Amino acid sequence: MPEKSKISSTELGALWMTYQKKTMILRILEYFIEKSKNPKAKNLMSGLRGKLHPKVVEIKKLLQNEGRLSLTALRIRTLI
Repeated sequence: MPEKSKISSTELGALWMTYQKKTMILRILEYFIEKSKNPKAKNLMSGLRGKLHPKVVEIKKLLQNEGRLSLTALRIRTLI
């Protein structure tokens, strides 16, 4: 008998939506960091990216540990 999931389907859905939003924000930040000519703006965006990236990694691990999401789906999502 499979072990019961520790996270409900509602929580998993919220995690997945948060993962999608945060990865989109990371891609946008990466673009603007690359294109920015203002060192202060670049520094600010880099700091935000540095704080956000570990959260995305943590959410990704939670989703993988639940076994509800394949690594392929996560890789595809991160490449988009």
